[in-house]
Amino acid sequence: MEIEYGDSFELVPVGKRENNRGVIESTKDPGRGIVERITNAIDAVLELEYEKHNGVPECKTPRQAAQAWLNIPSNGLYLLDAAKRRELSKMVNVTIDEGDDKNNKVVAVRDFGIGILPEKMENTILSLGESNKLQKMYVAGAYGQGGSSTYASCQFTLIASRAYISGEEPKAIGYSVVFYQDLPAEEYKHGRYVYIKVNNKMLEANLPLTEFSSGTLVRHYGFDLSSYIGALGPNSVYGLLQYAMFDTILPIMLIDIPHDYRRVIKGSRNALNGAVDDSGERGPKLSHNVPIFYVNLGDYGRIGIEYWVLEYSEKNPSRAYVDNKKPIILTNNGQSHAELSSTIIKNKAGYPYLINRLIIHLDCDNLSPVAKRKLFVSSREDIRQGDIYKIIEEELLKALTSDDKLKILNEEAQNLTLKQSDVESEKLIKNEVAKILKFYGYETYETVGGKPDGKEAEGTTQPTSGRHVKRTATSIQIQDPPTFIKILGKSPIEFYPGQRRYLRVITDAPSNYHDAEDPKKSRINPIIGEKLKLSGTTPLREGRMRIIVDALANASIGSTGEIKVEVSILGKESISDKIAYQIIEKPLASPDDKKISIPTIKLVPINNPDDPLWSDRDWPNDINAVASSSVLEPDKLIVYYSRVYPSFAKVLKEYEKKSTALARSYEMKYGVWLSVHSLLIEYNRKEADEDALSRLEVIEPEERCRLASVAAMVAQREMKYEEKYGVIATE
Repeated sequence: MEIEYGDSFELVPVGKRENNRGVIESTKDPGRGIVERITNAIDAVLELEYEKHNGVPECKTPRQAAQAWLNIPSNGLYLLDAAKRRELSKMVNVTIDEGDDKNNKVVAVRDFGIGILPEKMENTILSLGESNKLQKMYVAGAYGQGGSSTYASCQFTLIASRAYISGEEPKAIGYSVVFYQDLPAEEYKHGRYVYIKVNNKMLEANLPLTEFSSGTLVRHYGFDLSSYIGALGPNSVYGLLQYAMFDTILPIMLIDIPHDYRRVIKGSRNALNGAVDDSGERGPKLSHNVPIFYVNLGDYGRIGIEYWVLEYSEKNPSRAYVDNKKPIILTNNGQSHAELSSTIIKNKAGYPYLINRLIIHLDCDNLSPVAKRKLFVSSREDIRQGDIYKIIEEELLKALTSDDKLKILNEEAQNLTLKQSDVESEKLIKNEVAKILKFYGYETYETVGGKPDGKEAEGTTQPTSGRHVKRTATSIQIQDPPTFIKILGKSPIEFYPGQRRYLRVITDAPSNYHDAEDPKKSRINPIIGEKLKLSGTTPLREGRMRIIVDALANASIGSTGEIKVEVSILGKESISDKIAYQIIEKPLASPDDKKISIPTIKLVPINNPDDPLWSDRDWPNDINAVASSSVLEPDKLIVYYSRVYPSFAKVLKEYEKKSTALARSYEMKYGVWLSVHSLLIEYNRKEADEDALSRLEVIEPEERCRLASVAAMVAQREMKYEEKYGVIATE
């Protein structure tokens, strides 16, 4: 082209910035760049609908626009049938085609939306940081980067667009090519991303509408898809789009030529809510789910919470819908902006046996602008760990820990996982662990029923979340009209000023008696005392719901009152229940000491990566990378350990050659030391702040491997000492 066009040929930096690498290369995952292109494509479709409807009615969000102009239900695409979703998906297509090798493909994103005039391309799709969408509330784009991060993941990008102008003849197609230009190393530290212009304007072409209708095509050549080479599942483009566009506003057509299929991307949320596929197959089988409900965060707006528990499987069932290591999805305008670690479910919520089955959605659409600014980063790949995040996490934990069904499912999963206890073995391990901890200066005491020696420590209060209380829940026979409603809990319910609590309510009323999104439509009405404030409710499911109550920050200590919940029944007298409440002083934090409670300890061996327990623990397949993990319950520590961890397995094999008894003795001693280390890790986790917890999460697997190697060595030394002197070594 340089030769053909001569002096009229020009290379212009993208965004007209000489130094544009920083912005364009801000995304670490190439797949997320594709997602940004799809978001732009959806925006282009909504822009077209805005033009066709003259902006009427006024829409303040993309979801409102999709509902008003395309008749898409506001609650999600799962409410449409498969044929309607497929028809809508024709407006946004993603095509994967063969490239130079298996890792580098041709990736095209084509929308049939508003399109762009050739003379406006430089200030829109080829710009950086412009404000074209800043005041358009009905589209998702905001940061003006235009999906530019895809340039960093491919060799060349062809951009072609034809504008839609109502009542006018088809416009010319404007196009250009974007690529990375190296600059002389002796003059520049690095190169830049550029696009082509000729005669100081975009290249143009005239094709009939049958060959190129209005809209935009962005085709990437040599796109790095090395992390998404699968046909389906988490390591595929299909899997990526399903969880990254978790609650997509518009369905998307994915055309995967190498794997020879076409599929409609509807988002994992819609699949989890039972959206029927073209084949007639419904979403996954669920053990439990709570439909979306909204919690008031005051000046920060509202947060939507919903979650699903997949049926038990020896595999990791959640991998079909999300990254199973990060099953908590925060969305804004249907797109994932961050995924949070399963350690929140395991360690903070206290459901370690549900980490591969529980999927959580946090809908951030209704957060205030201030909250979104504090929470989200422009790459849409992570969130800021500030005060807003802490508030949201606290609300999530309150919702999870107050759900009796989750407690039951976690306990059932534990029973499926663990074998029958060996009481004598557990007692021996417990005594040995106590001896070792005392030797290292720790004061120990036994845990009975979740409390030290069966008593409460002075100056402490029992947890209000319910995490450490085992509950059993009987099924409720639903009937209409209902006959009862009851607020569960010990009276009076205690609040300290500013505290939020989730109060459990049971009733035999049908689910349609309560609308968690619109209280005016609900026939179940919570009535809150004057020192309290109602901040939301969960949906009524199988006779169970929760009401979310805040104590006012200025509530006087000693104030009392009552909380009432009432059910209106057509043609009959209403039914109700009430419970007293009291405002108390905020409990003091527990003093920092070196006391460790010694719970019952259970060792669970995991034979190899093919053992179902291996995947249940979400361990990596590399036997060198994992030695153990643990779960601490109120009165039990469960230590899972790998029988193929090299440092341990090698010595065990030597003793197995000598005798079964020696092998068993060595394995027991090894397990005792793993238990000591695990108990100390759990103790440190309990005392750690947020930053320390984050660091521990990163280093824990490696630290456990290091300690396991030490444990294998010490246990072998104890065996040799015992064989030689007939006594157990203490040092």
